Amino acid sequence: MLARRALLLAAATGATAGRGAPAWKVFGSDHYQPFSYNAQGRAQGLLVERLQAAAARSGDRFDVELLAWPRALALAGEAQGGLLGVSYTAERADWLDFSLPLAQDELRLAVRRDRRLDFRSLADLRGLRIGMARGVTGGAAFDAAAAAGEFQLVRDWNAGQRLRALLAGRLDAAVMGSGRWGLEQVVRSTPELAGRRDELTLIERPLLRDALHLAFPKAMRAAALIGRFNAALSALPTGAGAQR
Repeated sequence: MLARRALLLAAATGATAGRGAPAWKVFGSDHYQPFSYNAQGRAQGLLVERLQAAAARSGDRFDVELLAWPRALALAGEAQGGLLGVSYTAERADWLDFSLPLAQDELRLAVRRDRRLDFRSLADLRGLRIGMARGVTGGAAFDAAAAAGEFQLVRDWNAGQRLRALLAGRLDAAVMGSGRWGLEQVVRSTPELAGRRDELTLIERPLLRDALHLAFPKAMRAAALIGRFNAALSALPTGAGAQR
């Protein structure tokens, strides 16, 4: 039954390339600027541009839906589609097939300016409260340190909420995606943070330089698609969207 279901899923989502083939469903985050976000009723961002540029070369089509990241993960977990902008972990590799990286994100730590943190390694986070988005990984070593209780990881639903908790003293540091650009964007788009940018600073040393991939559940049998996609992606010129 499982094998038959996987074959039906592959057929339904477009197992072959070509203009007449169905589009492959792909889920991504709707709040991950500049990589993926909704604007004017359309999925936009560097990852979306990179995906479509490679698809134009491979002959495949993708139907991109951007929504809350935990929901995207849940839908992929049900083999309803792939994931755009997903980080590689050994746990995810048990059920996902990954493409080559489409882009590189940079995770940085934001702290209050009056409570500077000398961050050189994960040991410097021991005993601290670190805010981070749900469904996001800080890398294998970071995740293992959090699981071991070396620091307290406080998960949230959005970066604005995270920075408000930081300013209120409920966090010692907040993990921010997209480096300095990401911090500035969150401050500008969160009314409660208006006029408080000078109270925040970013630690220069990155927590993680994170490769972002396209991935599909193994149940969808998308290995051939990923092979075509990787070949097309490798042929694209590097530039906007290749690294940020």
